[in-house]
Amino acid sequence: MPDLMCYGLDAEEDTFHDLVSRNPIIFRIHRNSDAQAFVAPAFHGRQSRIPAAKVVSRAQVTRHIVQWSTRDSPWISCTFSFPYVLWETTRRLTVATPELGSDLCISLIRAQHYSIEHRAILGVEALRGPIPRSSMESTRKAVNFARAFQEVLIYGEIPMEALLVTLTWDAVRAAFQQTHLTYLTDDINCQNSFRHFCEQLRAAMRENDVEQAKVTTVDQSMGILRELYKEVEDQEDLDHLREAVYDLSTVLFSWPYRHPSYHHKPYSDTAQTQMYHVQWMKQALDETIENHPVHRQAALLLRIAHLKQEIVECAAHSARPRRGLISGAQHRFSVGYAFQSLNIISFLHISSS
Repeated sequence: MPDLMCYGLDAEEDTFHDLVSRNPIIFRIHRNSDAQAFVAPAFHGRQSRIPAAKVVSRAQVTRHIVQWSTRDSPWISCTFSFPYVLWETTRRLTVATPELGSDLCISLIRAQHYSIEHRAILGVEALRGPIPRSSMESTRKAVNFARAFQEVLIYGEIPMEALLVTLTWDAVRAAFQQTHLTYLTDDINCQNSFRHFCEQLRAAMRENDVEQAKVTTVDQSMGILRELYKEVEDQEDLDHLREAVYDLSTVLFSWPYRHPSYHHKPYSDTAQTQMYHVQWMKQALDETIENHPVHRQAALLLRIAHLKQEIVECAAHSARPRRGLISGAQHRFSVGYAFQSLNIISFLHISSS
């Protein structure tokens, strides 16, 4: 089954739909002040899928990628590569446009969401085919860029229901500081190439054993998605959020064990074999997520809310007028149940603090 690499893509074979099954999140770098961050400037229609080639040409895709010409483009640029997000955001803030400061944001998008399915295509996928001599140089530049940075193009707009979370760069950096990996964001030498950065980052992350890598990546994912835990209202919300943490953890966890780049052969070491054993990886990450303090506290708070509701219903049931008198045993049971629930709630409050 095709999968991503640490650096680059197979420009001849990879497709978005091949890769998305094992890479459920794509990333977008944009300004917080940009009201059109999720709508392409030249998108005026209501199409929910990429139109025919006659409508959106390869020349248009080339201009979008190479010239960053977005005013007349119906495309929105995203990427599968989180290392590219780290490298490019830091490069912009330290070299290209340092005046942006806290205005720079990172959005995480559910690549498997139904609203994205027919809108997304790899940059290299959109550029395949015979290259006219007149545009050979620009097209080749576009292919090289799209391959190196794992570019994903979204046609028209990114529906809000597909958006997982948008974070300031400071919030992303804080998530890595909590796991003592500040070198990922603060100590990047932006004069180095992205390939060189990937090689350094990959070597550093592979120094940890698999167990430590598992804990570290879950900590990072929890740090990035922590604010969403404050919005959990029921068990369904918590289950969805656990899946989101798992998806992001999978991206971070498996990255250092992928093939270095599109022209390298696969490794055969034990760690990589484990990483690509999907059932093992899911079980390992699920257990780590379930036992993480942030997730456990959210589960406890849900239980507290559920018990409070039971007390309210119990008290209403006891006070409800009935024909005849309520028996003393019934009343004692109702009151006793309420006090028992209150004792459990107190215990849970203490445990979660």
